[in-house]
Amino acid sequence: MAKRYRVEVTLKGKALCAIDIDVPWVDESLSHVLSLFSDDQDYDIQIFISEDVKQIYESSNSGVKLLASKPIYYLDVQSNKS
Repeated sequence: MAKRYRVEVTLKGKALCAIDIDVPWVDESLSHVLSLFSDDQDYDIQIFISEDVKQIYESSNSGVKLLASKPIYYLDVQSNKS
């Protein structure tokens, strides 16, 4: 499974945005997003990574069907800057 990132940005202690990155060029996209929020403007950034997905299936006479798929994110302590 490919990596996915969620970047949560706060400005002066208030939540500003959460950006989910789920593209084949995920590392390049993460670098670009991080470059948009400079340290000198009081942005705090937390980076979460997902390498696993929770999936819910339904089994019936017609077969197995995927009902829902949700990434499981955890704090990426190696990449975080605050």
